[in-house]
Amino acid sequence: VALASAGLLGMLIVNNRIFADEADGDASVFDGFIPLTWAVLAMISLGGLTVVAVLRYADNLLKGISMVFSLLLSGVVSLILFDTEIGVVFVVAAIIICSSVFLYQATPAPPPSREEVRISSTNTRSEKESAA
Repeated sequence: VALASAGLLGMLIVNNRIFADEADGDASVFDGFIPLTWAVLAMISLGGLTVVAVLRYADNLLKGISMVFSLLLSGVVSLILFDTEIGVVFVVAAIIICSSVFLYQATPAPPPSREEVRISSTNTRSEKESAA
């Protein structure tokens, strides 16, 4: 917030200094902004705040995984909307990415506890003794 405030203050000072010299006193940096421009600006700002929130509660690896999935999703949406072609490299990358995320999320079986190991070794000894 402090960094954004400093940037806003700097922009206002530069805005007043640049356009104060012009003959048209009503000119501003924001001249020509239409509602669509403001919507794009708001979406980019909200996206940045979302990334900050994700990084606050998650690790950097999760951020990387989500970024790669967003690239894959953009490729598929581009295929649907703009009829672009998906190459072999994209398909291989998608397979590698999906399998790596699956392997990262998979939890291995817990190691056996000491009691289970002791019980199983006792059972094998008693089986050997009864067989002899």
